[in-house]
Amino acid sequence: MNLMVPANFLRKLNCGNFKNERGKIYMNNKTTAWVARTGLFLAVALIAQLIGSQMGGSPFGQIITGSLVNMALIVAGITAGISSGISIALLSPCLAFLLGIMKFAPAIPIVIVGNIAIVLVTAFAYNFYSGAQMKPVLQKLFILIGMIAGALLKCAIMWISALYLLPLFVAKVPPAIISSFSIPQAITGTIGGLLAMLTVPSLLKIKRKDI
Repeated sequence: MNLMVPANFLRKLNCGNFKNERGKIYMNNKTTAWVARTGLFLAVALIAQLIGSQMGGSPFGQIITGSLVNMALIVAGITAGISSGISIALLSPCLAFLLGIMKFAPAIPIVIVGNIAIVLVTAFAYNFYSGAQMKPVLQKLFILIGMIAGALLKCAIMWISALYLLPLFVAKVPPAIISSFSIPQAITGTIGGLLAMLTVPSLLKIKRKDI
């Protein structure tokens, strides 16, 4: 069954071919798969944040939530494409705020930029080294290094922004924000990367069967 969506939306995403039929734009199988995968990983990210919010902001809750969110971002960027990962990076914190999961609105842009950073770095690392002519063990090692690099970059962006950028726009940054935007981001980003490395190969096999 074909699903009708706005033409401009598809062109901007560049996420699949589409066809005209009597002036209407329809999603083909490739685009339908992109939407389905993006929706699935976005749901994972939101559910993880919802679970974390029920844990009262405990460090353990942040580790679980952050790791699952980062895994969803990374897996989406690798298996569904950069546009999918970036879409989730943009939508996840915004929807979390609208649902009352995220309480501090000024932090949303920082979270978005950090999310996009980890998507770009990890997707590039995986796509580049998984296709490189080298021993499998070296491929996995370099991919792991890419995952860690993405986590560290996200941590640096969010930590520096919480310390120096947010105070320019708000009178006082909650200490909990500064704390959660620091070392825990590196930890959860790395764990999310490891989880992604375990799940991506299976998901890519399923994706190839669907094509």
